Amino acid sequence: MTKQTNVRGDPQDVFVTSSTPTFVFGTRMHVPDGRVFRRSQADSTALVAGRAAQTTIPDVGLRNKPIGTSGSAVNVQMGNVAIGSASDKSRSEVPATRRDSTRGPFIDEYAEGLLYVVSGGGAGHVYRILTSEASDSVTNNMRVFLDAVTLISADSDTRVTLLKNFFKDLVISQAPPSAPVIGVSPVAVPLNHHFWLQTQGAAAVLQQGDLQINLPIAASPETAGAVRHAIVVVPDSDVTQEDEARSGFRSLAVVRYLLEGNQRTNRLAPVSGMGVVPETQLGYVIDTGGYDGAQALVHLDIEV
Repeated sequence: MTKQTNVRGDPQDVFVTSSTPTFVFGTRMHVPDGRVFRRSQADSTALVAGRAAQTTIPDVGLRNKPIGTSGSAVNVQMGNVAIGSASDKSRSEVPATRRDSTRGPFIDEYAEGLLYVVSGGGAGHVYRILTSEASDSVTNNMRVFLDAVTLISADSDTRVTLLKNFFKDLVISQAPPSAPVIGVSPVAVPLNHHFWLQTQGAAAVLQQGDLQINLPIAASPETAGAVRHAIVVVPDSDVTQEDEARSGFRSLAVVRYLLEGNQRTNRLAPVSGMGVVPETQLGYVIDTGGYDGAQALVHLDIEV
C-alpha cells in the first residue's frame, strides 16, 4: 500500500503500537466517538502518553541541493560523504577532519517524504518520494525515487530540498517547540515504534499552569510536551486612530503574568500589534486538570 487512506478504527486500536509499519504514514483513522488519529512513528526516543508531539526538524544539509536526474530517480548532490556500510552511510559538509560528525541519511529515511524545487527549472513543484537510498561515499550523491513521476522542467540550475514525512520520527514537543506540533500521543510509544497520533477530538494532555474551560490552547514554551493558554491578538474596535497614535496600542492580547506565590495566570493587555506574535492554536480546553502538571482534557483541532 502506497497511498494514505481513511480507516474506521475500534476504540482499542488507539492503544496499539507496532515495531513494523502497517499503514502508510499519515493514514487517517477515526473511532466511533469522533476522535481522529494519523499513523505515525516515534523517533529513537520513546514517547510518553498524554504529551504534545512535534514533527522532525528539517535537515539543513538537505536544503537547496543541486541534482541530476534519470527517469523517476533523482541524484541529490550531497557534498562530502564519508565511508560506511550500505545501510549506514555518513554525510557531512564540514571539513574533512570532521567528516564523521554528521550521520545519515540512511536507506529509506526519506521514503514517503517530500522533495520540493527551490529554484531553477521546475521551481515551485512538490513531489512525493517513494523510496530513498543511503548516501554514497563514491558518488557523493543520495538517490531518491519519486512516486510514479519525473521532475518537470529540471535543468542545471535546479535546486531541491528534501523533507521527511511529517509523521515520521516524532518527538515530544520541545520547550519551546522547534518544529510544528502536530498531535498528542494517546499511549506510551517505544522508540522507533509506529502508533496512532491523535489530531482531533477529546484528548488528555499535560497542562502548564492554570487552564480555563473553553479557552484556546497552544504548545507550551516552558514545559516539554505540555499545553497552555494560547497567546492570541484581538483587534480592539474601541481604539481610535488618535489613541493609537498617542499610545501605540491597537489590539488586546492574552498574556501571562504572575500572581502572589509565583502562580501564573492570564489577562488581556493592550499591545501595539507588533510586539506579540500569536501562537498556533491546537484546540481548546474541555476540562482542566486543576493544577500545573496535571492532565487536562482538551479538544484538538489540528489539520496536518
